[in-house]
Amino acid sequence: MVAPVVDGLKVISEAFGFKPDAESMVFEDSDFLGAGKKISGVVGDLKSEGWEVAIDITPGRKALVAGTLLSTAKIDVDHVFYLRIDSLDGAARPYPMIPTHFQHLQDFADLRRSGS
Repeated sequence: MVAPVVDGLKVISEAFGFKPDAESMVFEDSDFLGAGKKISGVVGDLKSEGWEVAIDITPGRKALVAGTLLSTAKIDVDHVFYLRIDSLDGAARPYPMIPTHFQHLQDFADLRRSGS
């Protein structure tokens, strides 16, 4: 199930002129401690190497999102994205089929930096 997503990310990235290394990690839905430790390790390593780090919590399960956010709270993550949908009418449709005026990309890292 994950392999097509990784393949898709590679195709999209190449269309924008770069070729990323991509890997996937699978966690149990309720293993927020294990997921948090693994994700904070990866994020910490990337930040120490000078990379800009963005996390998208839109599709995540609550326990994994909580584990991720708590474990990276002391790491300066550059972006924490969440795609807010204003109307639940037709929300079961794939994102490309939801009217774009209902979709708003929020960056929670901006809120943290501004103190809001």
